[in-house]
Amino acid sequence: MSDDAEDQDGTASEGEAPDAPPAEAADAVEGTPAGEAPAEGDAPAADAATLPLVFATMHFAYGFGLFAGARRYGAPAAAVAGALRRAAKLAPTSPEGLFPHET
Repeated sequence: MSDDAEDQDGTASEGEAPDAPPAEAADAVEGTPAGEAPAEGDAPAADAATLPLVFATMHFAYGFGLFAGARRYGAPAAAVAGALRRAAKLAPTSPEGLFPHET
């Protein structure tokens, strides 16, 4: 972009695309320079120690929301029935269909 397309404050004029941010800004946002993997052992041990608590909280909240929604709106009986019907259509009807490669 030419200098005459920029306003006094350095921003692009109407209809012109702004300049790309400098690479240093992108590195600061992402935390790791482009193309460079984080070094082994960068995360403190305390972060790893809190993961079981994080996972337990996440699963508890998901389960609570699932059952709270079922209590509030009712069990999704139609969806369960539809899934069972589709599974019944796909299920093999003979034992040979269960183990097709067995001799």
